[in-house]
Amino acid sequence: MNVIFEKIRKAGFIEFIYLTLSLTTQRTFSVFRIFFLRLRGYKVDYSVLLGKNIIIFQTNKHSVEIGKESFIGDGCRIKAGFEGKIIIGNNVYLHDYSLVFAHKTLKIGDGSIISPHCFIADFNHKSPISKYKNFINSAEGYSGKTTTIGKDVWIGAHVNILSGVTIGNDAIIGAGAVVTKSIPDNCIAVGNPAKVIKKIKG
Repeated sequence: MNVIFEKIRKAGFIEFIYLTLSLTTQRTFSVFRIFFLRLRGYKVDYSVLLGKNIIIFQTNKHSVEIGKESFIGDGCRIKAGFEGKIIIGNNVYLHDYSLVFAHKTLKIGDGSIISPHCFIADFNHKSPISKYKNFINSAEGYSGKTTTIGKDVWIGAHVNILSGVTIGNDAIIGAGAVVTKSIPDNCIAVGNPAKVIKKIKG
């Protein structure tokens, strides 16, 4: 109870009421939206909290899975095209305006935090463009490999994670990094292309 009173004191009573009502409304709308997603073959747990202006798309039923107590922020795009499959674990925070696209398999482990404006994909366009431009709307126009983000990973803002990458458990990827190669467990990686700069001590 003391924690609640402290929050009221810091934010002001009106602000506290506004935030409480906003969260309650968001939770209620999330349940309705998840109900209709599940009717359409999406595997989204009812405990997931959905922000505003989200697009979730799958070509085949049961291709998008979102686990318990996860949060999908405002403006996020989660798209599993062609034979793609996206598996988002439990207690994952996918923050505002991040994009997750899959044509193969893309996994985000339990407890991971994805900061705003990140791009995560498991595919590339085939080249040369002149040879494949007529296949831009078909699977033949793309190549890809499974992309995996481990458990309890922290991804900074504006990070790009590309096809075939595996990011190990408890890793940290610095803001603005472009991850083109796999990152081991318990490492901090930064830069373009991302490189390990430090091992995290357990």
